[in-house]
Amino acid sequence: MEYSTEITWTDFAGLLDGQVHVYACDIATLDIKDLLPLLTKEELTRAKSFRQQADAERFSTGRVITKKLLGYYGVMDPSAIIIEPGDNGKPIAYADTPAVLPFFNISHSGNKVLIAVSNDPVGIDIEQVKNIELEVLAETVFSSREFHLFKTADNIINMFYKLWTRKEALLKSVGVGLLDDLRTIDISQKVDTDFVKAFTHQQLALLSFAVNDEYGQYFASICYPQNKPLRFIKLTNELLSQL
Repeated sequence: MEYSTEITWTDFAGLLDGQVHVYACDIATLDIKDLLPLLTKEELTRAKSFRQQADAERFSTGRVITKKLLGYYGVMDPSAIIIEPGDNGKPIAYADTPAVLPFFNISHSGNKVLIAVSNDPVGIDIEQVKNIELEVLAETVFSSREFHLFKTADNIINMFYKLWTRKEALLKSVGVGLLDDLRTIDISQKVDTDFVKAFTHQQLALLSFAVNDEYGQYFASICYPQNKPLRFIKLTNELLSQL
């Protein structure tokens, strides 16, 4: 399994130039209060509908920074960008003025938000490690080969979250919602090409990495076009103000 904790992070955005950019931010330290006017009335209503304040903050943070990033790459006012659910619930963005926007995908868990931006469809998933009954869940979502990797791993917690986030990232990349039986997809060695070819002719790759801090342990995976280099960017308050 390809698994990297040696990700090189930068705090500079730059142009896409055929790359896939992966942004990570910490909700607890990112100041978005001046960006809240970017939220539409519908988005504000949705944020208020969450029972938990943390869920509302994750949603609001994800929306405003996505609009800021897409505005940066599309060279346009982020307030003109509209984000709506697309096919199978995957968010899509468009502008109320002529503009070419890149593809994006977003995932959040705990205090972390990840956003992938590319000129091609991508999928990203992050999960905070939680104290749950892993084996029971693994039996319902992993293929036989994936389950074998999970059961024989030196660290079954790490392996569970690697496999789970990879599967989620792959599904999001091709624009498919959760399947009735996730065990029909196998990413134990690489991308499940038999599954992917029904949705795209592109060759896809998977990369998993850790995003940890003093508040918790996280695992993440991204599914992206195989020929695209990845660039990992920390979205700080300083960088956010420059976009």
